[in-house]
Parts: sequence; C-alpha cells; structure tokens
Amino acid sequence: DGMKLLSEAIRHAPALRSISFAVFDFTDDSLKILSEAIRHAPALQSISLGSRITDNGMKLLSEAIRHAPGLQCISLDCLRLTSDSKQKLSEAIRHAPGLQSIMLDSFELADDSLKILSEAVRHAAGTAEIISLQFYGRTDDDVKPLSEAIRHAPALQSISLEGIRCTDDGMKLLSEAIRHAPALRSISFDVFDLTDDCMKPLSKAIRHAPALQSISLWC
Repeated sequence: DGMKLLSEAIRHAPALRSISFAVFDFTDDSLKILSEAIRHAPALQSISLGSRITDNGMKLLSEAIRHAPGLQCISLDCLRLTSDSKQKLSEAIRHAPGLQSIMLDSFELADDSLKILSEAVRHAAGTAEIISLQFYGRTDDDVKPLSEAIRHAPALQSISLEGIRCTDDGMKLLSEAIRHAPALRSISFDVFDLTDDCMKPLSKAIRHAPALQSISLWC
C-alpha cells in the first residue's frame, strides 16, 4: 500500500527527474506499480534501485525503461537475475536513446549474460558515457564481448569494473579497447591475479588515451 501511494505521487510529479530507493526486497507487485509510474514520468532522468530485484520484477522494470524517453541513468542491483530477465534489461538499454550511464551491481556471468549486456552497450554507443559493473567473471571469454562494446562506444568517458577474474590475455583485450575509446577520462579496475606482463599493454593503452584524467587500479 505504501508503494501504491508513492507511485501515484510520482505519476503526478511532472518535473520529477530522479528517483532513488534503498529497499531490501521489492515484491513483484510493488515493482509493477512503480514501473507504471515510471512510464508516466516524462521528465524522469535517473533511476536508482539499491534493492534485490526478482526476475519478474526486472522484466516489468525493463519495459518501463523502454518507455522513459528522457532517461539518462540507471543504477540497479542484478544479483538474482536469470539470463532471460537480463535479456529484457539489455533490450531496454538498446531502446533508451538518451541513456548515458549504466551501473549494474552484482551482474553475475551466468550463461551468456555479459555478452547480452555488451551487445546492448554497443547499441547505446552514441550516448553511453559511463559504464559501471560489479560482476564476477571467470574466463577471458567473458571479457572479450565487453571489450568489443567499449571499442564501439565513442562517447564513453568512464569505465568502472569490479571483481574481474581474467588472465593477462583478458587484460590485453581490455587494454586494446581502451586505446579505441578516445573520449575516455576515467578507468577504475578491481582486477585479480595480474602479472607484470599485462601491465605493458595497459601502460601502452594509457599512453594512447589523450583524454584520460583518472586511473584507479586494485590488483
């Protein structure tokens, strides 16, 4: 009932630009109501949900994102999602023409979910400026599609990746992608098990990133 009241208020706030909820567990019913409100908030630019969203809840929210033409930023907890709901989210990202910031927490690499997300990022290449992912990769194959997406995002200004478990070869792929991101200003990597060998391509990439202003590495 509380979410119904709040969502009804959101629908009648035509100038509302940002909503941020830190709720531990959204029920599907409450997300359905909230999603309807989002679809009727024409000025909405930012959605931040610091809560664990179920599979069905993400499908509802993704449909709402597709109908929010002014949306510029999404920040979501993706801990309990399946590949099917991640596909829905990726489709929503592809159809959000103004989206500039994509921040996904606990984006697990089950099945081909990162490939799905990376494809969505490639289709948001004209506007995507910020990509922030906290996920847990296991192989260099997981990093490859993300690297391809970065290479095709000319407007990209900031990359923040946490929990990457890739080898030197994986970091080489990311480094090569950085070289092809001319607008990149900030990189932040939390990377495990790197050797001195992988620092060479990363260093070369940094040298060829003319707009780079900030580097943060946790190795």
